[in-house]
Amino acid sequence: MRKLRRASERHARQQIKKSNRFKQSALAAGTAAVITLGVGLSLNKALAAYPPDPHELPVAQDTDEDLLSDGEEAELAYRVSDPDQNRNEMRDGVELARLSAAEVNELPWENEALPGQTYKWWAPQYGLEHCDICGEPVVMGLGGVVNPRLGISADFPFLLTLHYMEHGSFSYAGHYGEEPRKGRVDVPALLRALELRLPCDPEDHQLPVPDDTDKDLLSDKEENELGYLVLNPDQNRNEILDGVELATLSAAEVDGLPWEEEALPGQTYKWWSPQHGLEHCDICGEPVVMGPGGVVNPQLSISVEFPFLLTLHYMEHGSFSYAGHFGPEPREGRVDVPGLLRALELRLPCEGDDHQLPVADDADEDLLSNREEYAIGYQPFNPDQNRNGTSDGVELGKRCSAAVAELPSYPIWPEPPDTNEIYKVEHAVDGVEQCEVCGDWIHMGGWTIINPRLGLKYPDPCDPMNYVFLPDLALHYMEHGSFDCFGSTHKGRVQIARLMRVLELRFPYDPNEHQLPLDFVPPESPGADPIAPDANDLDKDLLADTEELAAGYDLYDSDQDNNLLPDGIELAEQCASIIDELPEYDPHSGDPPPKETYKINRFQRGIEGCFICGANRNMGYWEIVNPTLELSIDVPDITCHYMEHGSFSFGGSVHGWGRIDVPLLAKILGVPRRCGDLGTLYLPGDLNKDCDVNFKDFGKFASDWLDSTEP
Repeated sequence: MRKLRRASERHARQQIKKSNRFKQSALAAGTAAVITLGVGLSLNKALAAYPPDPHELPVAQDTDEDLLSDGEEAELAYRVSDPDQNRNEMRDGVELARLSAAEVNELPWENEALPGQTYKWWAPQYGLEHCDICGEPVVMGLGGVVNPRLGISADFPFLLTLHYMEHGSFSYAGHYGEEPRKGRVDVPALLRALELRLPCDPEDHQLPVPDDTDKDLLSDKEENELGYLVLNPDQNRNEILDGVELATLSAAEVDGLPWEEEALPGQTYKWWSPQHGLEHCDICGEPVVMGPGGVVNPQLSISVEFPFLLTLHYMEHGSFSYAGHFGPEPREGRVDVPGLLRALELRLPCEGDDHQLPVADDADEDLLSNREEYAIGYQPFNPDQNRNGTSDGVELGKRCSAAVAELPSYPIWPEPPDTNEIYKVEHAVDGVEQCEVCGDWIHMGGWTIINPRLGLKYPDPCDPMNYVFLPDLALHYMEHGSFDCFGSTHKGRVQIARLMRVLELRFPYDPNEHQLPLDFVPPESPGADPIAPDANDLDKDLLADTEELAAGYDLYDSDQDNNLLPDGIELAEQCASIIDELPEYDPHSGDPPPKETYKINRFQRGIEGCFICGANRNMGYWEIVNPTLELSIDVPDITCHYMEHGSFSFGGSVHGWGRIDVPLLAKILGVPRRCGDLGTLYLPGDLNKDCDVNFKDFGKFASDWLDSTEP
């Protein structure tokens, strides 16, 4: 008996290997057939395109010819007219038979099974029966599968039936001598004993919705109620359909809610009234306990009811619609999507940059139109002029929002404040509006921004969005990097040129506390003079007018090289970099001094603390020598620290507050020393500004000639 059993198991393993090889070749052939025949052919024809296994015996009353009878499919809750429900190019009956054979071969024998574990059994008999198709001999004997937990068993001629199931058929045909051996296994009983269903894709649960223009599984009516876009199936651009994403998120939210008896006063909760009986999913056959349930939001007085477990099962798979059955009774419907989402206080998740809506006539796609860039002095064909990795429009929007937030606020009555600084006036409105992107509720009012020095205010009386105030909704969008805004009350675009003029804002650079203004007065001596001998700075570039005249810079142009960085900050950073790269000379070495500009280390034993950030630097200095000009200057190490941060002014615990002699330093260092430094003079033919006129400039000319705004 043991030898016979081992022989049968070895034979079964061999048959499984043959089956796997056949399955792979059949899948490849089926795929090739679909590609060859084209998408216009029906699925039945595509499935029939590869040569079927002769063991796949036909079944009576099989409408879709998938080798499962209509009665079996109805009992299994399968589709009678769909031969390939999971769309893997294999007939459902063939696939189930092969999967069943593999499951049976993996089961333990009766004497090896644990209590309650599904097992197989076999009572071999003396003699061999042969397959009618291939003549394969197998040992006779009845066997089957038993599921003690469910009380289900299925009996069949064991090895002959397994032989056919491995080839894709629940029917079998053999003979013992002249005696025929024909029949069919009880398919529903076997599959229930094995607890096996046809493998399905979770997306199969995502049932289509009528009147759904963008096919995102939300109807147009639902999207209008929720304030979503009817023609955009993926509003947050995360490659998940909006309806699918909301359904799965809703299932997770419901799962995390407390039950009614556990909820705190006013807390949203879920409830369920289980009933006697199981209903089954029409897609995967999952059994769930019947009973209504729902979600209740006491604060908003919203209650939504639905078949609890069946609906949750579908929502977990991305569908607000559900389709099941209780015996022959259908269970179909759809949850109240707007009501459920409002009860859960759930919106479609979005990222902050989803507010950054595209702009028309924007050549460099930096969210500033060409006309706007011309108006504010930006380059319409350079999306990141200050090369900090952020688009100019996004950065400017965020900085304008921050500048407005920092303005002092004054009441609108009884009279204007007596001040020369820029300020804002609040316009409070009784009501809120909703952002169309993230769903946030924003105050419907806004702010008027007033610049007394210029006699200007924002907005102007002809502003198309709102002629009284800058809406809070617009500031909400600007915080996310967009000058456009779309809400339930306000829609439009901010007048960027006027706003920047009123705010006196131009440069979207990262401000630094070390960048001291020229009229800065040390806090411990409020009556003292500014740290810069000449605090006049017409162009506000942190270079005094006298410094610019002495160093040969333009005192009326704050950004001579058009890189959106003030000239004083740029020059300070370049001087710090040049000093760091200068060769160091030791006057005690006995070597002759270098012929080019060099530095001498005059550091001392001690440290000096920065008044701004507290950083410790050496209390000594660098002596910078230009032997050609026979000039030198002492640059304290604390001054180098401030220049690295873009300031020629400094404040340290040893040297106190002060400012380096900018014209003398620039002269000694010989700036510009490198191509691209502030003050670099380019030849007329140097179009790519690499300080060399060659054929590369022709390439630049060819790519940019249509974009040029030069006369």
